[in-house]
Amino acid sequence: MTVSVRQLLPDDWRTLRDIRLAALLDAPYAFASSYELTLKRSEQEWRTWPARGVVFGAFVSGEPVGMVGATPVVSDPETVHLIAMWVAPGVRGTGVADNLIDSVVEWAEGRGSRSVSLEVATGNDRAAAVYLRNGFTYSNEPPSIPDTVTMRRSLS
Repeated sequence: MTVSVRQLLPDDWRTLRDIRLAALLDAPYAFASSYELTLKRSEQEWRTWPARGVVFGAFVSGEPVGMVGATPVVSDPETVHLIAMWVAPGVRGTGVADNLIDSVVEWAEGRGSRSVSLEVATGNDRAAAVYLRNGFTYSNEPPSIPDTVTMRRSLS
């Protein structure tokens, strides 16, 4: 299985929408949004989400199988916040998540960031294990989303 990851651009808004809606249907507990609210986003909102950041899509045989977003932290310009990570159930455990995380790390390093932070839903042990495997550690920072824990990875 060959996985390709690429940045989703504004013209990829339909692909982004479809992946995000699939993620919210599959794992509504894992995100700070709902399917119903997200379904109401306009084309323009999809084209500009996330506003200050980037989103990457993962593809197998041309079909979208995952996504991840990243956005600079306003209060800490040396940190990028990893958001909206999701991998389709059929390809979990195949390295797709690692490839998506690598894309965020490369983007953050290219910006001169010193760390990547994230929040993971309490009890989402599989996701936490992926992040731990990719160099993240639990942090004592207070989460911004209820029922989540924070993690951080320092960059060189």
